[in-house]
Amino acid sequence: AGHYNVVGIFGSSLSERQEFLLQSTGAMDIITIFDPDEAGASCRKDVEAKLRRLFNLRHVVPLGHDVGEMDVSAIRQLRL
Repeated sequence: AGHYNVVGIFGSSLSERQEFLLQSTGAMDIITIFDPDEAGASCRKDVEAKLRRLFNLRHVVPLGHDVGEMDVSAIRQLRL
């Protein structure tokens, strides 16, 4: 969808290795996109707790869609 420096969590929590990789990029802003279900909400909370002091976080919740089922045009419409 034209977005670079993307990390796939593949689960419902951010691993220590993923956290380290994000910190080593020098990024200041992180946009999260998790599924609009209970597991997605849990992951948003986990990321918020681990990264809120290190990054500017913005959470985008795609209403009615699981992220893995979205096509490129739907992702682009999220206006990240």
